[in-house]
Amino acid sequence: MDPCKKKDIIVSWEKCCRPMQEGGLGLTRFSDINITMLMKLAWNFITEGSLWANYMRAKFLTRAGDATAYYKQSSIWPGIKNILPDLIKESFWIIEKQKLIHEAQAVNNRISKVQILRPIHNPDKFSKGTMNNSVEDLSIFHQLGVPLKFKRPHRIRSCRCELPRFEEIKINCDGASLGNPGISGTGSVFRDHTGVVLGVYMKNIGVAYYLAECSSIISSLKNAMQRGWLQVFFVSGSKSAIDSFKSNKVPGKLQSEWTHLRSQLAIRFKHSWRECNFNADSCSIKAAAMPINTDSWIDGRTTFLYSIENQFQNYYRFD
Repeated sequence: MDPCKKKDIIVSWEKCCRPMQEGGLGLTRFSDINITMLMKLAWNFITEGSLWANYMRAKFLTRAGDATAYYKQSSIWPGIKNILPDLIKESFWIIEKQKLIHEAQAVNNRISKVQILRPIHNPDKFSKGTMNNSVEDLSIFHQLGVPLKFKRPHRIRSCRCELPRFEEIKINCDGASLGNPGISGTGSVFRDHTGVVLGVYMKNIGVAYYLAECSSIISSLKNAMQRGWLQVFFVSGSKSAIDSFKSNKVPGKLQSEWTHLRSQLAIRFKHSWRECNFNADSCSIKAAAMPINTDSWIDGRTTFLYSIENQFQNYYRFD
């Protein structure tokens, strides 16, 4: 190269617009100036109460405070519309002081209220959460205009243990699981019409599923038939299993055994809450701790049955 000849040096406009401390010329981009002016105009559009601002909001905003989705002819609205999301994103309200951070204006603008309530609307419609039924919650929701969702009060229902009829044997059956999912067991307590415990049957059924529950009912009925107890009052905490036997819609694998048992036994079925079926529940917990797919029969009342359901006592369910 000839050092005596003048040569041109090309510098990008981006470098020229950098601050002088960074090696630039400290120039301002026209695009930055344009964005700044548009933000100022958009700020006036949102916050001012002038005739121009009121007219523009009435023309280009919906009643909910959103920008219109369809086209309206205007020379300045497209620029304001494009800059509004960034402007709103960088604007903050100090709610407790009721002041806008930059302009010290009271929070009384309808658009601002819509922006606060909008995130609340969908959770209110689709959330299952409820308030704590406190005066504080009631006051907050009332001020925000949010529909109230009161917590449903606890429902208290009573139940009683029913003894079998004369010469009828009652079988209380229930299930328990050690974990979810986990190893499960079923327990059955056999009682006569005076309430005396005749025996306890426990069976580990592995991982619980519907067929296993029905199979445990079949096993309990077999125990009754083997001991000559042909009139049975069967009570269980599994409503689905009880309904299947009542409607004669047991699983196909058990259909032949059920047909045979039904021909030999006179059976009444009833669903019962655990609150008045707690003896069978205690047995099922013991059964879940037994080796998998094993069963056990114990004559009479066992030591872990500390108390027996009393037909003269009310038991209560809270839900």
